[in-house]
Amino acid sequence: MVARPLMAYVDPSALTPAISGDLPEETRIRLERFPILMSSTLLDAELRAAFQDEQQTYSPSLDSVINQWVLPNRRLDEELAAVSEIVSLPALPLWHLASAMYFQQRQSLTSRQYRLAFITLDEQQETAARELGFFIP
Repeated sequence: MVARPLMAYVDPSALTPAISGDLPEETRIRLERFPILMSSTLLDAELRAAFQDEQQTYSPSLDSVINQWVLPNRRLDEELAAVSEIVSLPALPLWHLASAMYFQQRQSLTSRQYRLAFITLDEQQETAARELGFFIP
């Protein structure tokens, strides 16, 4: 039996439905399954832009569900190439998958290894995440 991941990388697409109100229950339940939720520091900018596009007021409490931030300290050439071999994605979804891969690799260098889940509402990104070995809740 494979242990369920304790950590999940959250793509902004999973949180943008909150623009029209609260997060859908299905998304909320998916997020609540994991004690540790992480994302790239770009998440804040993407959410703000999405709210602005819809002429809605952004509440920073939305990104408060994230309790760990991924901020790579090097270029993500290897990770970006690995994702690009699987699928052609726009820059931001590509960056989020590469950031999740970076974190997963960093974990394998430490004594604590976690299987990482990837939460997104983008079907193409979800397919790529699955092919890269991420757990999809």
